[in-house]
Amino acid sequence: YESLIYSGEFASPFDIADLAERTIVTASISKSHAAPGFRSGWCVGPPWFISKAQGVAEAVLFGNQPFIADMTAHALEHVHDTAEQMGAAYKRRINLLLNAFEGSNKIQPLKPEAGMFMLLDVSLTDLSGEEFAMQLLDHGVGVMPGYAFGEQARSFIRLSLTVEDAMLEEAAQRIIKFAESC
Repeated sequence: YESLIYSGEFASPFDIADLAERTIVTASISKSHAAPGFRSGWCVGPPWFISKAQGVAEAVLFGNQPFIADMTAHALEHVHDTAEQMGAAYKRRINLLLNAFEGSNKIQPLKPEAGMFMLLDVSLTDLSGEEFAMQLLDHGVGVMPGYAFGEQARSFIRLSLTVEDAMLEEAAQRIIKFAESC
């Protein structure tokens, strides 16, 4: 998500000398280059870890198609504005949703600082995030229940910013209408 930050700046643990030798970072082109289905990524860390991880990677990635490695190399070797375009769209959609939920007495959006999702607190509906998400399906909107992110998120749902603006606006209106009926 380093390329999808909306407030502040990306900070790497490698920039802190005391952490560099005990830091392991995994990354991929899934988010930065809009290629989630290709499952192409890498791991950076201390030599002792990388030497052990290499065997696991070779076993897991055996049979991976060469064009995926070629595509990844191309993505990393050339400058692309994919992430900036996605970031601008997601930022616009964040503002769209904040405006949509501004008048709601039942939905409290959390403004994301990075990434492609927004969390909505649905606790004022007296439903858990899971109950809300399941019942919302009957209204044609699919969201992720918050419990998938830990106990503290049980009263939340996660809404994706990856759909077109008009679809997101429609989803927001359906969410509000359902929430107000609770």
